[in-house]
Amino acid sequence: MNFSSNALTEWFEKISLSVMAYRKEVLIGLGITAGLISGVMGYMWYKHHAQIAAHKDLIDFMQVYDASITAEGKAKAGANFASEQEKWRSVQELAASDYNRHKHAGIASWYLVYEAEALANLGKHAQAAEVLKRAIDKMPSETVKDFYRVKLALINIDSDVKDTQKQGFQALEAIAQDSKHAANEVALYYLGAYFWAEKEYTQAKNYWQQLMVKYGYKDAKQQSGYADLVKEKLRLISADW
Repeated sequence: MNFSSNALTEWFEKISLSVMAYRKEVLIGLGITAGLISGVMGYMWYKHHAQIAAHKDLIDFMQVYDASITAEGKAKAGANFASEQEKWRSVQELAASDYNRHKHAGIASWYLVYEAEALANLGKHAQAAEVLKRAIDKMPSETVKDFYRVKLALINIDSDVKDTQKQGFQALEAIAQDSKHAANEVALYYLGAYFWAEKEYTQAKNYWQQLMVKYGYKDAKQQSGYADLVKEKLRLISADW
């Protein structure tokens, strides 16, 4: 569309008059837009700083998690604990507290993972399983979830409740039987280790041989770490190795 100079000026004047006629609505619209932009920017700022705070607290938390045990009691600097019980109780309490503070952060699930580990080390397997289930639900990666489902199965196997032990074993076996699972190799290893500990060597051999066939014969650069762990034990229970 071609406008002469006068026609273009006239067109702008009409538009200006129209805007003035609806200036109240325009100003309200601009105010709403500015409010939305401000809200989004504020939320992004909050999320950014919440993530930074969560990571900072995780670094501090790991100093407690990595603390050593000393028979002489807690060191003056607070870096050591007098017993395993004291350490894992402190880890559990701090992980739970940090999770409540940072439950909306991207790394929140890791606080639950560490709390579950602490509970398991305190012998509270039912509580540990519940906390780890919550952690798995919050994890964004299916691959990572799969590996922690193995951990959950192992916690249930360690339970004193027979039905819970059975559920744990069945969950571990399901992962071991399906090569599509990211944690398939890990599940095969721990099933073999379970039967090794029970002195059921034929069953241990069965799972470990599956591990070797699937993962143990790759080239040196991709050699399975779990294959290295089971080779010597397989030689003890089978002439084939």
